[in-house]
Amino acid sequence: MSPNILAATAVAEITAQQSLYQILRLQDLGGVLTPPSDDPTDWCEPENLTHRAELHGIQASGSDTIEAITHWVKIASVRKFNGP
Repeated sequence: MSPNILAATAVAEITAQQSLYQILRLQDLGGVLTPPSDDPTDWCEPENLTHRAELHGIQASGSDTIEAITHWVKIASVRKFNGP
């Protein structure tokens, strides 16, 4: 299956859920959620200060895990229609 079809399927499955269940569904699909780093030496890199979600090669970040997943869904939805 192409990455766009996988991402489109993941978008549908994740958006069908609510909050905590979105987190669980993203992880069930093989996604990775990364919290902000608590190591002060990492704080000079902005991406280390945000929550991050990654699935099917698509990465997104947000101020909390749900926001990161919401941004992931938006990015994956755009790619579904426009390609990589």
